[in-house]
Amino acid sequence: MKTNPNVKYFDDFTLGESFETNGITIDQGDITQFAGLSGDYNPLHTDEEYAKATQFKGRISHGMLVVAKMTGKFNQLGYWDGSVMGMLETGWTFLAPVKAGDTIFAKITVSELKESSKKDRGAATLKFDVINQRGERTTEGFLKLLLRKSGY
Repeated sequence: MKTNPNVKYFDDFTLGESFETNGITIDQGDITQFAGLSGDYNPLHTDEEYAKATQFKGRISHGMLVVAKMTGKFNQLGYWDGSVMGMLETGWTFLAPVKAGDTIFAKITVSELKESSKKDRGAATLKFDVINQRGERTTEGFLKLLLRKSGY
């Protein structure tokens, strides 16, 4: 039974179907909080003077902060409320830095649908392209999710 009208089950997706998240602006507070949460205090993220001397000319966001924000924004669409059984696989490539003040959003495409040997589920692979306010792709990656089929 759908608890949210936006819930999508495995059999509701089509190959090549795409979605887009709303944008979100990454601020210095996000970067600082993520450093504390993750324990990653690399000076690229936490030391402005150090980071100014790098090719980035200032502090940058953690790559996994970008991933967390984009998967969170996708979850806000409501598609996974009760349909996800688990995450099977993930992979990310970081193409360009995201700095405090950058606004990012994700374009998500269903890149693979695979039936399971169990009749109540299947695996969907979702390709993410994260894009900043200048139209630059900053991050690409995928999530492979185990989803319930409708009626189960």
